[in-house]
Amino acid sequence: MTVTKSSPANKNSIRKVQLIPRSSHSEQVRLVNTSLPGITVIARKDLWNDFRNRLKINNYEIGLLANDLNKLAQRIQPVIINVIDTVEGIITSFRKALHMDSK
Repeated sequence: MTVTKSSPANKNSIRKVQLIPRSSHSEQVRLVNTSLPGITVIARKDLWNDFRNRLKINNYEIGLLANDLNKLAQRIQPVIINVIDTVEGIITSFRKALHMDSK
């Protein structure tokens, strides 16, 4: 895994991660023999538990992404509305200058 150093635009928005210490005995994944000699795979129950844990992490991160996108939309909405109003004003000015106003 490559870790890159970056600085967010808003340093107040940095989320702090809390590491949870492991107990002295960590869970071990059970390996199961297959019909091929010398090939072992992770037991189905352990694989399922790993999948569920990864799904919980994914759902948490998607929730954070949704919150961030919602905040972004709220911050840029006034800017977009201002741009639209400005463009409408310019178009109206051009129509008046070219005597194209529809009445």
